[in-house]
Amino acid sequence: MTGTRRASPPPSGSDPEPHARHHPGPATVANLGPGFDILALALQLQNEIEAWSEPEGGISIDPGPDSAEELRDPVRNLITRAFVAACADAGVAPPGVRISCRNAIPFGRGLGSSAAAALSGVLAANALANLGWDEQQVIARAAEIEGHPDNVAAAMLGGLVVCAGDGPVTQVHVPDELRAVLFVPDGEMSTKAARQVVPTPSAARTPSTTPPDAPCWSPLC
Repeated sequence: MTGTRRASPPPSGSDPEPHARHHPGPATVANLGPGFDILALALQLQNEIEAWSEPEGGISIDPGPDSAEELRDPVRNLITRAFVAACADAGVAPPGVRISCRNAIPFGRGLGSSAAAALSGVLAANALANLGWDEQQVIARAAEIEGHPDNVAAAMLGGLVVCAGDGPVTQVHVPDELRAVLFVPDGEMSTKAARQVVPTPSAARTPSTTPPDAPCWSPLC
């Protein structure tokens, strides 16, 4: 099912003591039609992330029951890594935080689980460290961490997004009656591995080499 639900908007820096933040991380599908690394769509399937400030300091994360042990390590979990990276990018020390997750997006299945994780970490940092970043800044920082802006932008803005060049991301409204049918593979595959099986002409495309009129086709995808 498609959806226009957005991730939590960045709060203003005027909130003096943010204690807890809820950050939905929607699933996304990208590389739609001609828009390789340009077009992405948000879905209603989503992770739920809650972050609490910890006055005594330290960073901890609970990835939920039955999660791999490595996800409990804040040094390895992408959410906490993104939290720390965002603070470092802003030149501030990461505040103490405790993060709890409910993961609904399957890992390594092409549904943007890493983008949702990176975005959640950046949003938590933006709120708890009072970074004051707007939507485009949050997208840019999360994309740097995740590696591609399309899934991150769709998760942040909802609906269909167009990421072309260095300009701002554009959101396109998706009709409520539109439904997505997903074929989810049984096995996991990393984005890097998945890109290696794409035919060479498409694999070599970047936003600068994808057909220039691809964004114009977005209503047809």
